[in-house]
Amino acid sequence: MIENPVFNSGETFSVDPKAPVFQLREESCVLFESDDPFYNPYGVWRLNKIS
Repeated sequence: MIENPVFNSGETFSVDPKAPVFQLREESCVLFESDDPFYNPYGVWRLNKIS
């Protein structure tokens, strides 16, 4: 995070060649109602394990 990376929906990453691979998906925030203090109007990132 110190390097200020750019994340794009659909990209994949892994922390190690033998570690699981995850895909990033940007989604709108549906976890909380819009008047809830935890609601994020900018959306959320979902990490899906693909291997």
